[in-house]
Amino acid sequence: MSEEMKTVKVAEVYLVEQDNQIVDLAMAFTDAVRNPNGAVHTLDLCRNALNSSGWVTKTVTSVPDRSDDAALPSDPETADGDTPDNNDTKDE
Repeated sequence: MSEEMKTVKVAEVYLVEQDNQIVDLAMAFTDAVRNPNGAVHTLDLCRNALNSSGWVTKTVTSVPDRSDDAALPSDPETADGDTPDNNDTKDE
């Protein structure tokens, strides 16, 4: 009998921006990745998933269309649509 599948958060992914251009991608691994070998295995799984057109299609189509333009917010503090003007919880 096989176990039920579950997800484990292994990293947070960030786009690196310089001079208003996206220039790189960075991953911050969580404590679930316990050593460099675990990071290598995680990146291998990520690369293999990106090579699968089925996985890419499933992942892309799961993203809700939130606006007409595809621009990503450059400030993670305002990523939920909050702006410094309307974000009452933002620290001053």
